[in-house]
Amino acid sequence: MEFNIDLQEAYAKAFGVRLPIYIPVTVPVTGQPNDYTQPQATQTEALKFQNISTLKIDTSPVKSSLGTIVLSPITFRGGSYKERLRSGQIITSQYDDFMLPPTATLQVKFDKNIVKTPLRGGRGEFKEMIGTSDPRIIIRGILIGEELKRPEQDIRKLKALEEVPSELAVVCDYLGWLGIDYLVIQSLNLPDLKGKPNMQPFELSCLGDKPIELILNGN
Repeated sequence: MEFNIDLQEAYAKAFGVRLPIYIPVTVPVTGQPNDYTQPQATQTEALKFQNISTLKIDTSPVKSSLGTIVLSPITFRGGSYKERLRSGQIITSQYDDFMLPPTATLQVKFDKNIVKTPLRGGRGEFKEMIGTSDPRIIIRGILIGEELKRPEQDIRKLKALEEVPSELAVVCDYLGWLGIDYLVIQSLNLPDLKGKPNMQPFELSCLGDKPIELILNGN
């Protein structure tokens, strides 16, 4: 038994934006849509066509539930942090690694802090750059459950990440190219998608961050 998922329609309803192309996805109901296996990397055979140059495609160790390659997966690394209970007790809370689904998309924005001073008696402005802001990253995606049920486990993992009061290590080739290895989650949006009980859209608003290590002088 199979059911079809129109990601373009789902994105349009959840976020008000449309993907540039139509991507139909077929997921078997009895499968595990949110379990992304990491099989041993194998050498992909070159594609050969008559009178066409040979094209070599690199393999990725990360596969979707359909066995397709995930080119730039996004993974939040697990870790631990200290928190204080209402009783005053301080405990250590753990959170696990979480790989976002292949439906996840990234939007990265860099801003400069520029002071503009009008030129008296002239046109234009004098511009002085006094620094740069942390990059702003928006991650949108859709968690897909099985058998027309909400993906409860993945929703709980995503909420656990949002509750971490610290920066999160993130592994993603695309973000790595931009020098972003840590993210701070500002907000998590979980809109409802009517008529799609097995699909949970999510939107993470994040800031790029670099952890600061303090060195204490014993003198």
